[in-house]
Amino acid sequence: MSESSEIQAIITEFIDATRPQYVLVVAVAPFCGCLLTLLAVLFAFSTPELRSLLVFKLNVIAILVALVTGILNGYLNGSRFLEPFAPETALSICFTFALFALGSPLFYDSILLLRVLAFYPIRSTPLLPLAKVLAVPMLVKCGRLAQSLFLHGYYVSYATHGPVTDWFQNPFVTSEWALQVIDNTIEGLNNQQVLLLFLPIQTARS
Repeated sequence: MSESSEIQAIITEFIDATRPQYVLVVAVAPFCGCLLTLLAVLFAFSTPELRSLLVFKLNVIAILVALVTGILNGYLNGSRFLEPFAPETALSICFTFALFALGSPLFYDSILLLRVLAFYPIRSTPLLPLAKVLAVPMLVKCGRLAQSLFLHGYYVSYATHGPVTDWFQNPFVTSEWALQVIDNTIEGLNNQQVLLLFLPIQTARS
């Protein structure tokens, strides 16, 4: 009786220990499938002229980076419950995952900034309007870059030992997410202003 209760306790402990990894794998897999679908749709409904644009190429690279990040995340978490007694994951894979996890959000948001710069060229735009457009986004991105230096060790530990359940109590994680929200909001407002300026010009030409 005691032996069966010990086995049941071991099984329960293993399930509790691997549940966060399992949840992440189940959550990441559909998103990777959506990214593959998005990539196919992007090429299917684009023209050769559109594919030659820098923004299109950057969007394709962004999708591929997200796919690699998702695959690394799935591999690191899936190996935890598929091979629980396997040796620890190679440190190089952990560093690679940390690099993708920290660098990809900055890369995605930089694409939005490039869209704004397409309508405010640095060489032909006066300094004051250019500073109004770029000052706050660049300051936020510098803050996020500095923040990533503190978060690198956290992501390496996440990749090595598995996800933690108290991530929301980590001030570096919460501040990085807050900076991402601020950055995306600013870039969204800038792109909306560009669209409002661009639409009357297109209407007048037509």
